[in-house]
Amino acid sequence: MEQPVLPNLDPIPARGSGAVEGSLLQAAFLSTYVPRRCGIATFTRDLIAGIRASLDGDGRERLVPHVAAMHLDDVELAYPSEVRLVLPAADRAAYLHAARTLSQSASVVSIQHEYGIYGGPDGDHLLHLLDGLRVPAVTTFHTTLRQPTAGQRRVAIELARHSSSIVVMAERAREILAESYGIPGDLVEVIPHGVPDMPFMDPEPLKHRFGLAGRDVILGFGLLSPNKRYELVIEALPALVHAVPETLFVIVGETHPEVRRRYGESYRAFLVDRVERLGLRNHVLFVDRYVDQAELCDWLLACDIFVTPYGSAQQIVSGTLAYALAAGKAIVSTPYEYAIELLADGRGVLTPFDDVEALGDRLLRLLADVTLRDRMRRHAWEHGRSMIWREVGARHLALLEEAAAKRPRRPSRRHAMPVAAPITRRPAVPVMVSHPARGARNHLDRLSDGVGIAQHAVGVVPDLRHGYCTDDVARALVVDLLHAEHDDGPDIAASIRRQLTFLGEAFEPVSGRFRNLRAADGRWLEDLGSQDSHGRGVQALGEAIGRAHDVIARRLARELFDAALPAALELDDLRPWAYVALGCDAALAAEPRHPGRRRTLAELGGRLADAFGEAAAADPIWPWPAPIVTYDNGAAPQALIVAGRRLGRRDWVQRGAAILSWLAAAQRSPQGHLRPIGNRGWWRRGGQPARFDQQPIEALSILEAALAAEEATGGRDFGELAEAAYGWFLGANDLGLPVADPDDGACHDGLGPDGLNANRGAESTLAWLLAVERMRDRRAVTELSPGPSGAGVAGAGTTSRTPARR
Repeated sequence: MEQPVLPNLDPIPARGSGAVEGSLLQAAFLSTYVPRRCGIATFTRDLIAGIRASLDGDGRERLVPHVAAMHLDDVELAYPSEVRLVLPAADRAAYLHAARTLSQSASVVSIQHEYGIYGGPDGDHLLHLLDGLRVPAVTTFHTTLRQPTAGQRRVAIELARHSSSIVVMAERAREILAESYGIPGDLVEVIPHGVPDMPFMDPEPLKHRFGLAGRDVILGFGLLSPNKRYELVIEALPALVHAVPETLFVIVGETHPEVRRRYGESYRAFLVDRVERLGLRNHVLFVDRYVDQAELCDWLLACDIFVTPYGSAQQIVSGTLAYALAAGKAIVSTPYEYAIELLADGRGVLTPFDDVEALGDRLLRLLADVTLRDRMRRHAWEHGRSMIWREVGARHLALLEEAAAKRPRRPSRRHAMPVAAPITRRPAVPVMVSHPARGARNHLDRLSDGVGIAQHAVGVVPDLRHGYCTDDVARALVVDLLHAEHDDGPDIAASIRRQLTFLGEAFEPVSGRFRNLRAADGRWLEDLGSQDSHGRGVQALGEAIGRAHDVIARRLARELFDAALPAALELDDLRPWAYVALGCDAALAAEPRHPGRRRTLAELGGRLADAFGEAAAADPIWPWPAPIVTYDNGAAPQALIVAGRRLGRRDWVQRGAAILSWLAAAQRSPQGHLRPIGNRGWWRRGGQPARFDQQPIEALSILEAALAAEEATGGRDFGELAEAAYGWFLGANDLGLPVADPDDGACHDGLGPDGLNANRGAESTLAWLLAVERMRDRRAVTELSPGPSGAGVAGAGTTSRTPARR
C-alpha cells in the first residue's frame, strides 16, 4: 500500500531556529482513528478536540494537528481530513517511511500505545518508527500490565527510552511502570482518561426516550467481548428481579470487530441463550449496534446503575468506567486496577471477581437504597469534573509543547567522540578480603534443583512460584566453569551439565532464539525469550567453549552456540549486542580462527562503536545511546574493549574505556567508594543518578568492565575501580553494610536507603560469586606481574586474563 505524504505541511524549522515557530505547534497523533470502531480511535479524536477546546478564541491557531492512522486490516475507511498519513500496521517498511515523514512535518508526535494496534510481536514494529524519528515523542500507555510477558516488557521499556514523557491514566499505572519495568516515575505523567461534559441529572426524563419509563435500569456498554463478563450479571438477575421486579439489564454496543472477525457472534449468542434459559427475556435488552457519543451519553444519563464485572485484575484503564463516573452514575465493578483507584472514597462499589452472589447483593443494595445511590452519584460526578476533555486536553497540550521546545532526540552529527578524562585517583577504598577465597556454594546449591536455579528467594528460601529463567542459568553456568578451574569434582561437573541441558531445552530451533521464563513444573511460559536472555545464553556458551574441561560439555556448548549465533545478529539493543560480543570473544580465546565468530564479533563491535559515536556526536555531555542509564551498564563498554583488543581496533578500546570512565565518574561517591545507579529512577539525561536501590548486577558489571579496561590499557585507575566495585559487596558502600555473605555464598538483592533487601535471589548471588572469581584471577595476575597487565591494544591473537588450563 503506497503511503501518502502529509500535504500542506512545511518541514519544521531546524532546532537552532526554534522548533515551534512563534506559538505554532505542529503535532502529529499516531493512533487508530475514526471511523474505525475502536476505543483508542475515539480517544484520539476526542483528545484532539479537547486540546482545541482548551485554547481560547484565536488560541486555536496555536495547534496544527494531523493524524497518522494505523490501518489494521484491508477494509477501506473514509478517514476525515485531519488524517494525513495511513500506516498499514503489518508493513514494517511503512514504519520507516512514516518516521521520515513525521520528522519532516511535525514538531512533536503524540503516540497512543496499545500492543494490539501495531504490527510485529507485541507490536514491536513501532520501535522501528521510533528509531527513525527525529522529533520528540510523548507516548500514552493505554495498557500497563503488572505481569507482562518478556516481549511486552521489552517493548514498553523501549518506548520509554524513546519518549520525552509517558502518559498513563492512573497513579497505579505509574507505580507498575516503576515496579515491573524499571521506568522512572519522573518520566511518567498521570493524566486521567478524558470524558464528555455531562450534566448531573435525574435519569427518569431520558428513560422515556428509550421507552424505559418506570424501569430500574442497570447498564453495561462498550464493544462486546468475552472479557466484559456480562454473563455474571445475567446469572445474578433472577434474585434481583424477584426483589425488584422492574429491573432491566441493558447491554449497549456491537461486538468488537476483532472478536467478530475471529469468533463471529458466539459470545452474544451465549448471552442470549443464558437469558432464554433463565426466563429473563423481559429483563435483558440488547442494543446490538454501534452508538455514537451523543447517544451513548444519553444511555448513561438514563440508567440507574452502571456495571463493569470485568475479569482481568490487570486492567489499568477503562473508558466506559470513566464515562460512567463523569455521568454521575452509581457504579458496581470488580476490583481491577483502574476501578480500585477511580471508585475510591465512596465513588462506587467493588465486588469480588466471578462472585455472582456478591455482585447481586451489591446491585440489590443500590437498587433498594435511593439515598445511598444518590450520594454515590454526587461523589462520582464531582470527581469527574476534573476529567472532562477540555481539562485533559490542556494537560496533554502542555506536555506536547514542553517536548517540542526541547532539543531533538537525535540531532545531526556535529561533534567528535569525546575522550573522557581518566578516573582521578581517590582515597583507597578498604577491601575487607585481601585475597578472595573461592566463593562458597552453599546458597547456590540451596537455590538449585534438578531443573535449574530458582529466580527468587524469600530470605534464603527458594521461592519457586516464579520458576526459573535462562538469564540466571546462563550466569550459573559461568560461575560453575570458573569454580571448575579450581575444583573439577563431580558436583560441579554435574552442575555444568545441568545448566547446559537447561540451555539446550530453552533453545527454540525455528526462531533460533532462547526462551527465558520457565515454570517450576518445567513448562515454558513463552515462545520467545527476551533479547537479553538470548545474549546471556550465547555469552555463557562462549565461556563454556573456552573453559570447559569436559570434551562432551565443550561439544554441546559449541553446537548450541553456533545454532544460536545467527539470530544474535537480529538483536537490536545495546546490552544483548554486548553479551553476544563477549561470548564470541570467549569462544575465540579457544578457537581464534573461527571465521563466523570473528565476523559476528566485528559486526557487533561495529554496532556498539557506532552507537556510542553517534550518541557522543549528538551530545558530548551524554555519550550514552539512550536517554536513561539503567542496569548492567558496564557490559557494553566491556564488550567494545574486548572486541577492540581481539580485532586490533585501538579506537574501539579507547572509546570503550572513555565510556567506562564516564560511567564510573557518575558512580563514585566523594569518599571514593562505588555508588551503583539505583533502580528507583535510574539515571536520566539531564538529571542525577538515583542513589537507591543499588543492585549487585551493576556493581559486577562495573567490576568486569574495569578489569577488561585495565588489561587492555594498563590504566591503574581501572584496577582501582575494580577494587572499589568488589569492596561494595563487602561493605565499602553508602551504608557501610556487607551486601554479600562470603561464608554462605549468598548476596542480598539490593542496598536501599533503610538497609539491605532481606531476599537473596539468584541474580544477586551469582553476581557476588562471579565478582569473587574475577577478582581471584586479577589478584593472581597482579601478584605474578606487578606492572601494568596490558600495554595498549594487542593483535588478533590476544587472549583475555584466563588462567592456563591444566
